Amino acid sequence: MLDGNAFPQPQNRTPEAAARRFSLPPHALQAVLIVVGIVLATFVLYLYVLPNSQIDAARVRIADLQTRKAMLERQNSALLQEIALASNLKTLELRAKALGMGPARSTIYLRMPGSSPSPTGTGAAEAGSSQSSTDANADSQDAPATLSEWLQREHRENLLRQFRQTVSNAVDQVLQRFGAVP
Repeated sequence: MLDGNAFPQPQNRTPEAAARRFSLPPHALQAVLIVVGIVLATFVLYLYVLPNSQIDAARVRIADLQTRKAMLERQNSALLQEIALASNLKTLELRAKALGMGPARSTIYLRMPGSSPSPTGTGAAEAGSSQSSTDANADSQDAPATLSEWLQREHRENLLRQFRQTVSNAVDQVLQRFGAVP
């Protein structure tokens, strides 16, 4: 059977006893310190080299982007010069003449579908030969003769009212066609 000796006996736990238990020979202790030193130096170098390499990579990228920016700015200024040259009125006039264009010799008024046909005139399509002369006179009275008449407030407001009415009618017809409005 078991006697009282089966239980472990308490040992003396003094620091000197622990030192004797874990004591290493001097050359083994020196080797451990060298390994710990190498690991510590490697860790410090890693912490130093990694950010520096990232910083250097960022510097190279910044230099590339600055070079690209300078190139794009040069291209932009060249394009702005081309735009300025092409926008010159003399240049535009010369290009238009080379393409066979010139000042307008006659005015052509086009009427949208649903509006009254235009009066027969120079260069206008004959759209209603059966139209009475009173309709032609009334239509020509509605059309402005000069730019100052075009720019008058009443005429602009009248045109806007007519446009709104035409758009409203067109929208109503579309809605009726699709059955959205009874």
